Amino acid sequence: MNYRKVTKPAAAMTLSLVLAAGSMTPTMAATNTKNKEENIYVNLDDNGSIDGVYVINSYDLKKDQKVVDYGNYSSTTNLSSDSKLTQENGKITVNGEKGKFYYQGNLDSAKIPWNVDILYELDGETIDAKELAGKSGKLKITMKIRQNKGADKDFFENYLLQVSMALNTKQCKNIKADGATAANSGDNKQLMYNIMAGQEKDITITTDVED
Repeated sequence: MNYRKVTKPAAAMTLSLVLAAGSMTPTMAATNTKNKEENIYVNLDDNGSIDGVYVINSYDLKKDQKVVDYGNYSSTTNLSSDSKLTQENGKITVNGEKGKFYYQGNLDSAKIPWNVDILYELDGETIDAKELAGKSGKLKITMKIRQNKGADKDFFENYLLQVSMALNTKQCKNIKADGATAANSGDNKQLMYNIMAGQEKDITITTDVED
């Protein structure tokens, strides 16, 4: 199974969206290896708009071999070895060594199947995320996840969306998140939501924040 991940930092919160299903991908054809996973990371602005996209392609190579992949990348980086990546007309080739092999491809533009709007209220008043630093009070975070009708609808209709949010418990107390699966991870409270394929959702989290 391939995983697509979207990440975003905001104040004392980090957010990731994980898309799980077949292949929503900038690649145009199959690779020459069967054991491949592809992770797409989308950096978001404070309001949820896209601010950059890159792809981590990973392989489980059973032997030293030439890897051939396809993608419309603006640039690529070998994350596993000193072997040179060659990119020509969307075709990427590299000599891979036995074991785990990773390379990164950067995208100038990409569309995800959802539009994400993130809204913040502090003590009942709407506030911009950039103004939250140093503030204290009752914080309400609302995520509005809607279908991106400018993207291929097949992805929206067939992909499970997993929303993961981590709140720093040193700054966030009395966390309330209806519908979330919660777990402790060090100083963070990890909140997890599953959104079924073809669905839109509003997520609301409230917490008392300090500094």
